[in-house]
Amino acid sequence: MHPVVKEGDHSKECVDAMNALMECYKTRNVVNFLNPCTDKKKLLDICLDNEYETRYAQNQKEAEKVYPAFHQLKKLREEQEKKSKENRKLSAEEKAKILEREGNKV
Repeated sequence: MHPVVKEGDHSKECVDAMNALMECYKTRNVVNFLNPCTDKKKLLDICLDNEYETRYAQNQKEAEKVYPAFHQLKKLREEQEKKSKENRKLSAEEKAKILEREGNKV
């Protein structure tokens, strides 16, 4: 179950979904082993996931403004990783060619 939520932490839709789930758990405690609240739980999970993605995108945009050098470094590292993966792939292909020349197939 989700912890107690302060006002303003989540959107109205998510708070409504949380309240509906809590109410479902309170009223159906006898038959909880049949999972009657699963649909409400799934809706809440979807709502919280959407909020997380929205918050993450906003934080990334703000961070790009505040820390431009950090994001340039991050892009540079990603490019270096991509190049090193390509180099590893090429070296694996070269190894396969060498093994084929020697008579061993991969």
